[in-house]
Amino acid sequence: MVKYEILQNDHIDVAGYTVYRIRALRPIATRIGILAAGELGGYIARVANLSQEGESWVFQEARVWGSAAVYDDAIVHGHAQVWGNASVYERAHVFDNAMVYDDASVRGQA
Repeated sequence: MVKYEILQNDHIDVAGYTVYRIRALRPIATRIGILAAGELGGYIARVANLSQEGESWVFQEARVWGSAAVYDDAIVHGHAQVWGNASVYERAHVFDNAMVYDDASVRGQA
């Protein structure tokens, strides 16, 4: 089941990419709380940036773009940014003003 939609009319530009706000389409039980259907998330450039499976989520003003991917039960929030070929997965938690980029991987309980 699809867990979010990309809001084409709610977008910003970052580092030459247009990133779009996401909205939950079903309840999502993340590591930091349960999202209700209809709640807004952060920004992604394309569907490949955030898996439609698992309980991963991009919150608040966080941004994910390029070939970066967030999946499994990982979360990105605050003003964190993930880009390039970076991966955030398993139960990783990227937050505040953290930047994950290039070929970096954040995984496990990190």
